[in-house]
Amino acid sequence: MTLKEPLNLTTYELAINKAIENEFHLEVLSAETAEQVLELEIANNADYPFTPATEHKMPSLDSVSKLWSPNSWVFGAYKDDLLVGVGATSRGQRGVNIDFGSVRRDYRGIGLGFAIASLGVVHHAHLGDRKFSTGGAAINEASKATIIKLGFAIDETWLSYKAPELI
Repeated sequence: MTLKEPLNLTTYELAINKAIENEFHLEVLSAETAEQVLELEIANNADYPFTPATEHKMPSLDSVSKLWSPNSWVFGAYKDDLLVGVGATSRGQRGVNIDFGSVRRDYRGIGLGFAIASLGVVHHAHLGDRKFSTGGAAINEASKATIIKLGFAIDETWLSYKAPELI
């Protein structure tokens, strides 16, 4: 996805504002929140799609801490003091990749994942970034819906096949 000039971030800003109106606090997370991100990712680990194309290992504090590598950002949403959603981006030679998003089960289906991803897009747009990419598993309907709502055209699908059982 490429943001075009003149820059129009209205769709993303509306999503962020809706989350704020619903009493969520969205922010760029610092590395000091790594333990909170780890707790969220452990809580959500079983909900990630597990296919040969999308292996998702149980996170550790070390693996979560790597989200704050150079040219990487982590965004989060809090309800009261509880981290309920997180997303991560990284900047490469071809632009910004939206690496992943994760929302606690009790807070899914209300647009929070889209709001967190929108915060990432707006943040990067203000840094001058215009090119974005992402990917996801074909079986992850929520992720696909967010990707499309963000403005991405799905041009690649990660599929996993299973050989038929022989009788």
